[in-house]
Amino acid sequence: MTPWAAPYYFSAGCALASLQFCLFFLLESSVSSTWLSYASVTASWLTGSVAALLLPRPPAAVPTAAAAGVAYYACLAVLSARPFTDPALALGALAAALAGAYSGVFFREAYAESGAVAPLFAWENDGFIAGLAAVSAGLYLDARLLLWVAPAAALTAHCAVRHARRISNEPVQNPSAP
Repeated sequence: MTPWAAPYYFSAGCALASLQFCLFFLLESSVSSTWLSYASVTASWLTGSVAALLLPRPPAAVPTAAAAGVAYYACLAVLSARPFTDPALALGALAAALAGAYSGVFFREAYAESGAVAPLFAWENDGFIAGLAAVSAGLYLDARLLLWVAPAAALTAHCAVRHARRISNEPVQNPSAP
């Protein structure tokens, strides 16, 4: 495993957890605390992820992450101005689908570069758990601030690690490459 692989996978897990759980808590607190909002986020996330994994040519990673962030913040802005509005659940589902699409793009790209499943899933999962713990702690400290700051901070940190990895000219290790 290359030196930047673990931080890259870990930061992706943190960013994905932050997006997913902040979106979930946003919808649960501002739309409805029902199974419908939970199911819409989960189903949309999985649909976006599977679509990105199955597309013959997946979208580029950074624009997909940016689109997920923009959709999340659009949903947050709508719900901050007008909580309990009906179209917000659809906007939340769109944000979840885009975030899920980024997860699919990330896993597809990371596996293609490394060819190693175990460290990829281990580090991403550890990052996801760390992101979940950070979001959970943030909810107790200042939930409103968390919803505005955490996804942007996590996505920015992940994109910074991605950029540092790219400019370091880190060699790609793909054992299946000729």
